[in-house]
Amino acid sequence: MSAVQDSASIACRSQSSVKRNNGTCIPAVAARAGHRCESSQTPEQAVGYRLELDHSIPSIKCGETSNHNLALAGVECSRAKGPRTTALNPVTGREARLFNLRLERREDRFRWSATYRSIFGKTAMGRTTVAALHLDDQVRRRVRVHWRRLGLTP
Repeated sequence: MSAVQDSASIACRSQSSVKRNNGTCIPAVAARAGHRCESSQTPEQAVGYRLELDHSIPSIKCGETSNHNLALAGVECSRAKGPRTTALNPVTGREARLFNLRLERREDRFRWSATYRSIFGKTAMGRTTVAALHLDDQVRRRVRVHWRRLGLTP
């Protein structure tokens, strides 16, 4: 890493850490998200813990810690995404962008099955995001059956 890149990286981290201490982001982001993980649509009340904040553009890539760049996320989605903005498309095997809910409309990229048990990517970006974040794995499909019974479907 060059000295210029290193100093830019330090500047990004210090800018982020100053903003992170502002505690006002959490209630605003949670309210905007309807208290659901913004990737999987998992309702906070169904998981038994508070969802966490995740950067749409990761802070390591100079993403700001601001309401516009923060998303409410479940632990599984946050860990699966990590600092990535791209992943391998499961159909082509080529690198593709992950869904960024601040730039894209969910309904353009994903569709639910009639029972809300499964989620499908309608585009390369949608398919890549479903695969990379494990949005349609067996455990999540089983849990979504209970969401429907409880009236918690998106």
